[in-house]
Amino acid sequence: VGIVGVLEYLFITDFLPDGVDWTRLSGTLGNPSLYGTYLLFIIFIGILLAVPEKRKLWGIGVWAITAFNGVLLLLSGTRGAWLALALGMGILFFLWILLLRKQSAKNLLRASLFAFVVLLAVFFACILAWNAQLLPSNIFWERYQYAWTELHAFENQRFAFWPVALKAWNQSPLFGYGLESFIHLYDTYYNPSFLKAIPETVFFDR
Repeated sequence: VGIVGVLEYLFITDFLPDGVDWTRLSGTLGNPSLYGTYLLFIIFIGILLAVPEKRKLWGIGVWAITAFNGVLLLLSGTRGAWLALALGMGILFFLWILLLRKQSAKNLLRASLFAFVVLLAVFFACILAWNAQLLPSNIFWERYQYAWTELHAFENQRFAFWPVALKAWNQSPLFGYGLESFIHLYDTYYNPSFLKAIPETVFFDR
């Protein structure tokens, strides 16, 4: 799946049918959003395999494959999956600190805060570089930059139907509704006021 993603990125494969969005990687799954979700599983499985691995060569190999899939996740342009990855990594890191000794956890926390500040500085440097048009135009990076703009202005079709998800969750917060069922919830809680932001021909199945 990863090799097909690379070939797709290099525009040298006829594996996928016509009509595919070539600006985002979808591997063999045919949909970038599904591909991003698939890669999330692969990345976290890689982490769970790499951390306890005692054989150095095997550990390096697993980390390399995990990093490779992380790059593919970035190129898939699936922003929700990246948000889930960041949240999952944060939870894993928090649990890791709780399991360490107090002194070790203190040193790790200091190093983590320093890394966070560095990442934050790089993030804002990229934002400034994009706004100053210092970085080359690229559909993958533009998509992530656009996410920042959307959140800042709170303008996106998705924001209009977030109340649908919240209302459905409020009805069944513990057991949910089952896999691939959001399209039915969207029909159930659909409101004609959505037409102000969402065209009639647009629907959301997740």
